[in-house]
Amino acid sequence: MIHIRNTRPGDIPALADIERSSAALFRGTHMEFAIDHPPLGAATHEAGIAEGSHWIAEVDGARAGFCCAQAIDDLLYIAELSVGQAYQRLGLGRALMDAAIAHAKANCAGACLITDRELAWNRPFYATLGFADWDEPSAAAKAILADEIEGGFDPATRCAMILRFR
Repeated sequence: MIHIRNTRPGDIPALADIERSSAALFRGTHMEFAIDHPPLGAATHEAGIAEGSHWIAEVDGARAGFCCAQAIDDLLYIAELSVGQAYQRLGLGRALMDAAIAHAKANCAGACLITDRELAWNRPFYATLGFADWDEPSAAAKAILADEIEGGFDPATRCAMILRFR
């Protein structure tokens, strides 16, 4: 049984393993370098938990995926969506995004993220949730994108996306 709930501080130690497992999906793609990219730090998870914008997916009581977000400008920025390899293709990513979008609808003017434009489980997936290309991202989103590029991501394949509510 799938259960989505707010992440608690006691969940943080399990999140890096979920993120590493999720990244294995990049093997054999232009994003293969991301397999060795460091996972989000505890401080990022703690900030999301404190803001009430961090969710975990459990399958039969096992931690299987998470979504970490933070407020930037008047938007909810989806910083990370990870589902462990053994739990992929069960709808957990969509369920986690549904929780994030519901939170954003109640608290923000929209949601945004930065993703790969080519991989099917990235830009095309987010488009099914209503996200559209964000051709002129905010200064805060541009700074996040610049940090990603500095960290090794290819600027030709990265894109900012936005889902506006108002």
